[in-house]
Amino acid sequence: MLTVADARLLADGSRTVVEGTVTLALGAIDGGRGGFLQDATAGIGIYLDAVPPGIVAAGARVRVAGSLENRYAQRILRVSFADVAIIGQDVIPEAMAVVLQEAAQVID
Repeated sequence: MLTVADARLLADGSRTVVEGTVTLALGAIDGGRGGFLQDATAGIGIYLDAVPPGIVAAGARVRVAGSLENRYAQRILRVSFADVAIIGQDVIPEAMAVVLQEAAQVID
């Protein structure tokens, strides 16, 4: 298992496992297949292989396994819903204040 920051550095197509807090419900965007999670190091988009039977709410602590890629110029982890394990509940992290001119892909 890697931190989100370390996972984001892997080559496209690399498989990895990360653990973090859902910050935008899995299944809430991208036609019911997308969401976001973050840990203490970074955030990453999650793109599910299919619409899940139910939404995984923001605040859920999850462990996901999948493949790294870029989608719409954003670093994501492509995941099968079967590889999403809800392992607890967490507080949604505070939003990070970022000056637009300083924003970069690594901040996702």
